[in-house]
Amino acid sequence: MNPRSIGPKGAALLALVVVGALLFGTEPGRRIVDLVTLTDLDELTAVLRSYGWAAWFAGFLIMTVQTLIGVIPAVFLLGALVIVFGWGPGLFIGWSGEIAGSAVAFVLFRYFGRGPVARWLAKHRRFSEWDEWTARHGFSSIFLVRLAPFVPSGAVNLAAAVSSVGFVPFILGTALGKIPTILLETVVGHDMWNPVENASRLALAVIALGLLAIIIKRFR
Repeated sequence: MNPRSIGPKGAALLALVVVGALLFGTEPGRRIVDLVTLTDLDELTAVLRSYGWAAWFAGFLIMTVQTLIGVIPAVFLLGALVIVFGWGPGLFIGWSGEIAGSAVAFVLFRYFGRGPVARWLAKHRRFSEWDEWTARHGFSSIFLVRLAPFVPSGAVNLAAAVSSVGFVPFILGTALGKIPTILLETVVGHDMWNPVENASRLALAVIALGLLAIIIKRFR
C-alpha cells in the first residue's frame, strides 16, 4: 500500500493504534501508564532515578502521557521531575512533555472529534461566535487559556481541536502560555511535599496562581 494513499486521517488512526499498542501492550508502556497515575513521590522519584540516563526520556514520556490522559494533576509529576533532575532540566522536561502531549491530543481530536462535535455545537449561536473569534485570534485565545492555572490540559486540547484554531497557533500559544503556569505549578508540586521548610515560597506560588487566575478570568 502506498503510504500517501492513507491520508491524514488514516495516518492519525494508525498512529493512535501504534501508540495504544505500545502503552498498553508492552511492559514498559504499562509501566509508564502506572507512573502517570502514581501520587507517591518517594516511589515515583525512586523509579525515575533507577532508569539512569534514560530517566530523561522516561520523564518526557510520562509527562506526555499525563497530558494525554490527564487523570492525576500535573503538579505531582512536575514536583518529582524537579527533585530528580533539578530545577532547570526538570522544568524543561515538564514543559516539553506538555507541548508534545498537547500536540498529539490536538491532532487526534481534530481528526476524530471535530466533525461530529462541531456539527452538534454549530446549532448553538454562542459556539458559532466563539468559533469565529478563535479562527481570527487563534494564538491569543490559546495563549490566554494556557495562562490559567490548573485548567485541565485535556479540556483545552479538545476545545481547541473542535474549534477553527490552526495547529501552529495552537502549539505557539501552548508553548508560551504554559511557561509561567508550569513554573508556578512546579513550585507548588515541589514544595507541597515539605510545606514547613518551604512555607514562604509555597505561599507566594499559591498567591501568584490565584492572582493569575483572577486576571485571566477578566479576559476569558
